[in-house]
Amino acid sequence: MKAEPSTARWIPGTPAERLLLALLLLLALILRAWDLPHLPYVHDELSALIRLYPTLSETLAKGVVGVDTHPPGVQVFLWAWTSIGDQSEAWVKAPFIGASLLALVFLYRMAVRLTDTSVALIMIAVLATLQYTVLYGQLARPYAFGLLTTACMADSLLRYRDGGSRLALIAFSLAAAASGYVHHLALLQALLIGIAVLWLVAPAQRKAYLLASMGAVALYLPNVFLLLKQFAWKGLDEWLAKPSLGWFVTHARFITHWSWAFGLLLGALVVWALVRGFRNKTFSKELLVLAVCWGLLPYLITYAYSVWRAPVLQHSVVLFAFPYVLLLLLSGLRGLAFPRTATLAGLVVLVSVSTLIGVRKHFAVAYHSRYEAITKGILQANRDGIPALSDAPEHVLRFYFDRWGTTNELRKHCDLTGLDAAQVAAVLDSLKAERAFLGITLQAPIDRLAQVQQRFPFLLERHDMAEGQTFVLGARPAQGSLNDITFSSILGPQAVEGSGWTVDASIPLVQDTTGPAYARVRRWDLGGREFGIERSGSLDSLAPVGTEVLEAHVELDGPTATSVVMVLEVKRGDGTLLYSTSPITAANARIATLSLAEISGSRSSLVVKTYLWNPEKAQLRVASVDLRVRTGNAVQYAMLGPVRGPWLYP
Repeated sequence: MKAEPSTARWIPGTPAERLLLALLLLLALILRAWDLPHLPYVHDELSALIRLYPTLSETLAKGVVGVDTHPPGVQVFLWAWTSIGDQSEAWVKAPFIGASLLALVFLYRMAVRLTDTSVALIMIAVLATLQYTVLYGQLARPYAFGLLTTACMADSLLRYRDGGSRLALIAFSLAAAASGYVHHLALLQALLIGIAVLWLVAPAQRKAYLLASMGAVALYLPNVFLLLKQFAWKGLDEWLAKPSLGWFVTHARFITHWSWAFGLLLGALVVWALVRGFRNKTFSKELLVLAVCWGLLPYLITYAYSVWRAPVLQHSVVLFAFPYVLLLLLSGLRGLAFPRTATLAGLVVLVSVSTLIGVRKHFAVAYHSRYEAITKGILQANRDGIPALSDAPEHVLRFYFDRWGTTNELRKHCDLTGLDAAQVAAVLDSLKAERAFLGITLQAPIDRLAQVQQRFPFLLERHDMAEGQTFVLGARPAQGSLNDITFSSILGPQAVEGSGWTVDASIPLVQDTTGPAYARVRRWDLGGREFGIERSGSLDSLAPVGTEVLEAHVELDGPTATSVVMVLEVKRGDGTLLYSTSPITAANARIATLSLAEISGSRSSLVVKTYLWNPEKAQLRVASVDLRVRTGNAVQYAMLGPVRGPWLYP
C-alpha cells in the first residue's frame, strides 16, 4: 500500500508503519529523557563544562587547543548553549537527546531506501532501546551529534542519488563538514560514506556531487591544523590498552545488555534474517557495498589503528558505524507483512527495555553520580561536625560546590589525593573525632579505605556507585554498624590460629619481660629472615563473586625497617596474574590490597598467596597477620560492563 505522497516524501511508509515509528520514537524519548533534571553528568561531561570560559576565544585556547583530543565543535556548541541558558543537566543535555532522536529519523529513511519499511522499523526498535544508543544519546558529548551528522549525510546522499535534489546535496555538504568538527571518527565515517557514494551516483550527478564535496572540504579546512596536532598525540595509550580480537566479543555482550536472553533473541533474529535473505536473494550489491564501507570498515580501521599505532577503540567511537552493520544483519527481513513486523519490533522492545532496566540497571546506575555523592557527603559531614575525607578530583568537587552555592564552611574537607600511606596516617592522627566521612573514586589507591580504617575501623554507612564509593566510618562500634568483611583469617602468637596460615617452625617466639606477667605478650621474631609466614588458598573459596577486595594486614611491634612489606599474589600455576605489596612506610601496620575485579577470563585453578617479606632481613617482630575479604562494588564498572553480583550497598 502506498503512503500519501506529501507524507511519504519525509517519512515513508503506510499510516500504520508511520504510527509504529512514532511510538518507537516516543519510547526512545522517554528512555533518554527520563527524570532528565536529575540525570547527573559523567566525568567527560564535567571535564567539558569545566573547560568553558567567558569568551569563545578563551574556550578555544584554554579548553580545546593543547588539552582536548576532540575537534572543537561540541565545545563551541556548549559554550554558546550555556551562554544563553545555564549549566543545569536538563538544559545542557536536551539538545544531545534531541539530536539522538533526529538521527533515528534519518536512519529510518536511509534504511527504507536501501531495504524497506519492515527492516527499517525493526532496526529502529533496536536502536531506540539499546543501552548503547540510549546512554550515548544522553551524554552531552560528541556521540549524539556525530550519529546525527553521519546519518543525515547518508540519508541526504541517497535522496540526491534517487531524486537529484539540490537541497539534499547542500544538506550532505553541511553534514559532512559538521561531522569533522564533532568527532574524528565521525570524520572517518563521513569520508567512507562520501567515497562509497561516488561509486553509487549516476555519471551525470558526479560533477555536482564533487563540487558539494569540495564545499565540505573547504568548510573543514580551518580545523586541519588542530587535526594534525591532535593526530600527533597518537591515541589514548596513557589509560587505554591495545585491544585484542576479544574486544569484539565484549562489544557484542555490551550491545546485548550482558544478557543471555537478549543475546539469544537478537542472535536468533539475525540468523533468521540472514537465512531468509540468502534464500530470497535480498542482499543487493548496492547494500553489501554500502554496509561494508559504512559499517564494517570503520570497525576494522579503528581496530587496526588501535593495534598498530595507538589505542582508540571503544564502544563510543564505533557508534557512528553500528547502525549500518545492524542494517546489513537485518536486511533479510525485507517483505515482512506489517503484523509480523510489528510483532517482532514489539518483542525486541519488550526484551530490550526489560533487560535495560532489570539486567543493566541503567536507571539505577547512571542516575547515581559518585561526584555528586561525595560532594553531598562532604556537605553533610560539615553540618554534622565530623571530618570529611576525599580522594577525588578537586576541580570536579569545586564545580559542584560553586554550582550549588555552598559556603566555605560547608566545603571543608581533607583531600587525600596523591598522599602516600605515611601522609594519610599523619592526617588521620590529627583527627580527634569519633566519626568521619570518606568519599573515593576508582582512581584512588585501592587501599585507601583500609588505610582510613586504621583510625576509624567500624563501618557505619556504605554506598556503592559506578566508579566510586562513599563511607561513614567510626572509631567505636555503633548501633546499626555494617560488616562488609565476608572472610577473615587472623594468625598471631597469642594462641590465635587463623585457617590456612603456615609459620616456619624455626621462627623463635619472644616475650616482653619488662611488664607485669598478665601484660606480657609474645611476638614472632623474624630478624635475619626474609620469609617465614605465609598463606595459600583457592581463590574461588575465598571470593566466589569475583568483585571482592583482598586485604592482607600485618601488625608489627617495635622499630621496623621501612622495606618490610606484606605481599598479595593471585597465581595460576607458576604464573602470577596480580601482585600487590603494602606501601613503604614506617608505620607498624602494613596493608596489601588487591581488587579481584581486575581479573578477566576463567578463575578456575587460581590461588591466592599472601606472605610477609623482609628483603633486608632486618630486625622484625610480628604481632599478627590477617587476610580479609571485603565485599566488592558490584556496579564499579557497570556503566559499560556487567553488574557483577548483588548490589548490596546502593
